Amino acid sequence: DTGIQAPGQAIRHYSPRTPLSLTGPAGPDDSAAINTPDTALLYFRKPDPLPADASRVFWLSDNGSPREAAANLFAVLHRIDRRGFARILAQPAPDEGVGRAINDRLRRAAR
Repeated sequence: DTGIQAPGQAIRHYSPRTPLSLTGPAGPDDSAAINTPDTALLYFRKPDPLPADASRVFWLSDNGSPREAAANLFAVLHRIDRRGFARILAQPAPDEGVGRAINDRLRRAAR
């Protein structure tokens, strides 16, 4: 049987209603998007310092913990969806260990 055995195996396991794009490892660097009030900025780790318009800034982990980020991923995406942004720019996690799973979910959400 080659059917889907668990939700995580679906091509689009969880996709927010808000269109999501992945950025580079350093985070959102598209200055036009960063200055657009209807774009949510999703960081792996809490940025320090926070950008001027922090109401559009979200993060998966306060201190860069991959486990904390994984545990927060879907809740943060739901929170962004409820806020009604036009799009999400998401920073990938470090691509090792649990970070690979986070990036897999982000790539699926970006389809």
